[in-house]
Amino acid sequence: MDIRAAVYALDRGLDRIVDDDPIAALLPPQVRLVPSEVGHVPELERLLTQTTLDGELEAALRPHVSDRDLLSPTSFRAALVDAEATLRAGAAEHPDAAKTLNRGARLLADVRALDDLLSQYRNALLQG
Repeated sequence: MDIRAAVYALDRGLDRIVDDDPIAALLPPQVRLVPSEVGHVPELERLLTQTTLDGELEAALRPHVSDRDLLSPTSFRAALVDAEATLRAGAAEHPDAAKTLNRGARLLADVRALDDLLSQYRNALLQG
């Protein structure tokens, strides 16, 4: 007997069919996906387009990201915090380069402060 025919048998009620769905039990567990490198390009468009100088330049200038998880906002923010802490620790260990390392740490702190300000403005606009 086909599994779909057994699931939707007429001798059971709709609530039992929905609650006892064995097909839902066959689904894989939910996982968090990282952002893809490029958006979806339709196959026909990919086949019909010719390579141009603009396309070559864009491909050459596209940065190589080794860890795709850094493209999510929470991971990027955690990486900024870690980088700032590393710069401050490096400034404490190397007094000769402390001025430059502290300047980099202050810059990262400014980036985080501007990001917090952006979040506050965005939330204020969404609240109306």
